[in-house]
Amino acid sequence: MGCAYEDTREASSRAVHPEWNGCLPKDDCPAPREMSYFTTPDGTRIRYACWSPENPQAGAGTVVFLQGRTEFIEKNIYTYRDLLARNFEVWTFDWRGQGLSDRSQSVTDCGHIDSYGTYLADLEYFLGQVVRLTNRPRPRILLAHSMGGMVGLLHVHNDSTLFDKAVFTSPLVRLPPGTDNAAVRIGNLIKTRLGFQTSCALTRRSVWRSAFRSDPCGLNDLDAAEKSLRNRRESSAYSHDYLKLAQIDCWIARSRCSGRQGLAVAGPTSGWIRATFQSSDRLAAMPNIPRIPMLVVGAERDAVVSYQARNEFCSRVACKCAEIQGAGDEILIELTPYRAEFWAHFENFVDPKQK
Repeated sequence: MGCAYEDTREASSRAVHPEWNGCLPKDDCPAPREMSYFTTPDGTRIRYACWSPENPQAGAGTVVFLQGRTEFIEKNIYTYRDLLARNFEVWTFDWRGQGLSDRSQSVTDCGHIDSYGTYLADLEYFLGQVVRLTNRPRPRILLAHSMGGMVGLLHVHNDSTLFDKAVFTSPLVRLPPGTDNAAVRIGNLIKTRLGFQTSCALTRRSVWRSAFRSDPCGLNDLDAAEKSLRNRRESSAYSHDYLKLAQIDCWIARSRCSGRQGLAVAGPTSGWIRATFQSSDRLAAMPNIPRIPMLVVGAERDAVVSYQARNEFCSRVACKCAEIQGAGDEILIELTPYRAEFWAHFENFVDPKQK
């Protein structure tokens, strides 16, 4: 199939990647205004992108979108399209360790981070030096999913001056009980203390594998995609729009070229698990996280992140909360009825007329 992405890290211009292909052929999705790289103070190259509405003078404000674990810019193209339709300017980036941003040389497919403080530092540099958020149109909205939600919550607690409001979908307040329990914590602690921080966590896949038995790039309708699933129950935990899941796997498969860094991220490393435990414990110890208006939207019985911890968080802090029954964890790439329900909550919370 060839490479889907050309590595333009050495290019000095902020040009859109020539092979950008953010949507299925039947969809109308605009290419980003900019798609390039910025370099953090520690020398890490981070890929970012931004979109402008067709009528900037009628703009409703600025949205910064934070991806979840394993995600990459293209995966949430439908979210950017929906925001552009509402006249928002949109900015996003690939976290270090995933997408086409730099990864640790000792880690291949397994997602790794030493501390969420590193994620926070990258986010703060992006907001200040790349987006220059204080110069962007208001209101300035933080929209964050899953792991990006945990980073976003930590950011809002540390700095309440940059964003006017924040919206979180399926935020990673805590990992699910099967991953966050005494046995896993103790075993993971032993591994990291023995120096195996960058090794793939136990019981997690160390190599990416498509969720489909047949070529995901050849699946053109929802029924065909569903019939090709390896594990329908496992995929449904994320989304019931199997065609979008096939599209995501297609991007990943096409990017895995010899000698090139692809988009694939499999299971996390022990270091990532430890950093997540530390940050979730920190969140639990924060009694008054909301310093700006916040909306938390979750799936009914999320199996990817702990919905129990999310519900406890919503009952503990002063924020608006909503639950979408029947949806998978990936609310923003779900079937149209679930996404429409989310956008109704979003619009009720984010009034474009309030600058």
